[in-house]
Amino acid sequence: MSAETSAGSPSPQVESLRANTIGFSGVLFQSITTTAPASAVAFSLAAAIPFTGGALPLATVIALLVCILVASNIGAMAKYLPSAGGYFTYVNRGLGAQAGWGGKRR
Repeated sequence: MSAETSAGSPSPQVESLRANTIGFSGVLFQSITTTAPASAVAFSLAAAIPFTGGALPLATVIALLVCILVASNIGAMAKYLPSAGGYFTYVNRGLGAQAGWGGKRR
């Protein structure tokens, strides 16, 4: 797996990414899919103006604060419960097996 030095101890093998593995189209696609949710929110604000009027800035600030609280909670859970299950694991461990669908099946 790794090359041995003359003293007989293994030397660390350094692996790196191959050059030009991801091209421009791959990077562009990743950028679009990453910014799509934020773009949807930004473009939907114009549709909210007739319904909220002058309260739109306040509603936006409140929504931002709620998003920050949710993100900080997810970050805290991820720090102590790293798992590929993500939200399922957080709900299961935080609220119990019944809420996380981890209870006994009938």
